[in-house]
Amino acid sequence: MLLGISNGGVWVTSDRNHTANHSVMGALGAQYFLSKETTLYGQVGVVNNHSAMDTGSSVNGALYCVQGTTAGVDLSIRHVF
Repeated sequence: MLLGISNGGVWVTSDRNHTANHSVMGALGAQYFLSKETTLYGQVGVVNNHSAMDTGSSVNGALYCVQGTTAGVDLSIRHVF
């Protein structure tokens, strides 16, 4: 059994015309191999919007969000036959 971090990152977006408009987004994904055929996997994403920014996260299907913090989590199992 093996645990692996498959992806992750932090992104900062800013409006150069109005510097109060900015957002910070972070995401992390991991997978845990139960066997050669079965894997547990999950991902989490958090977006913090300031002022008029509307950055969203595809983790929770909200591509455009309101001011404040939005989070999404996805947990699943994959089995190959």
